[in-house]
Amino acid sequence: MSFFAKLKRKIYKNLGFFKAAGILIGIIFAVILISKISVAFIKRVPPILMDPVASLQSDDGRINILILGAGGENHDGPNLTDTMILASLPATTSGNVYFITIPRDIYLDYLGDKINGAYSYGEEKKVGSGLILAKAAVAQVSDLPVHYAVRIDFSAFSQVVDLMGGVDVEVENTFEDNMYPISGRENDPCDGQDPQFLCRYETVTFSKGLNHMDGATALKFARSRHSQDLTEGTDFARSKRQQKIIAAVKQKALSLPILLDFNKGLQIYNTLKSHLDTDITENEFNGFFKLALRLKEAALVNVNLDETLLYNPPIDPVRGWYLIPQNGSFEEIHSFLKQKLSNQ
Repeated sequence: MSFFAKLKRKIYKNLGFFKAAGILIGIIFAVILISKISVAFIKRVPPILMDPVASLQSDDGRINILILGAGGENHDGPNLTDTMILASLPATTSGNVYFITIPRDIYLDYLGDKINGAYSYGEEKKVGSGLILAKAAVAQVSDLPVHYAVRIDFSAFSQVVDLMGGVDVEVENTFEDNMYPISGRENDPCDGQDPQFLCRYETVTFSKGLNHMDGATALKFARSRHSQDLTEGTDFARSKRQQKIIAAVKQKALSLPILLDFNKGLQIYNTLKSHLDTDITENEFNGFFKLALRLKEAALVNVNLDETLLYNPPIDPVRGWYLIPQNGSFEEIHSFLKQKLSNQ
């Protein structure tokens, strides 16, 4: 029996797992798990798996999925979504996959809060409503339909990176953040001797160049936002670093040692499923599995909403540090994203 025949047989044996695990890992980390094992293998997949993805919601030939990252248990504000990325996938075999980073500090008047509070506010009002409100908030900012949403907590992200053996990330600038919050110490009184509560924070440092990061380090790199370095101490810089981490995870997940290690894949799946909230149904998992096969050559394009579109007014005693559109309306952002997504 040839190598590819054996591989195909093993894939079929584990197909039920990959229908779920493939899409969870693929969407959350922009990983199309099946993509580059071999063109020869893809040609051997039965035609039924390559049929049009009719079961999935879409508009104008695109499927939009909101990816949310939250602190989870043992974090201050466990349901605040510090990571918000709108992934836009082509519903056909052609077209780019766009990752649109939504800055967490965008202020929405109707919400009376920053956009990263939408999921938390929805869950407080009614369990299960967090995804609905978060999708509505991102739709207002982007003027794009948000068909699906996935929320994962940061502890699962860190564990998955460790399960893959870490990731390699190119750090653009050396920087230090001496106010990185220590998990579990958000309410530490610091023995009553420190009015600034500095015991709740640690200093993290990153050096320019290629860095191998374990899960905890990758998470700190993605979340750091209090560096005194003007190029790295902003929400915009953090958004770009999050995209770097996603790209690094994608590259590692697409490596043959990970793709062919089914036990490792099962560990990753089990880690994710217990830390996940999503409105993707079981039947839709099947559709995403087919879509993953079809997007094997799709390019990943990062899109940032930066200082040209948003600005931060003086710090407000109620709102704190926040962002609003440059011209007071989201219409410029709407036009910007429409133009970006038209370059398929």
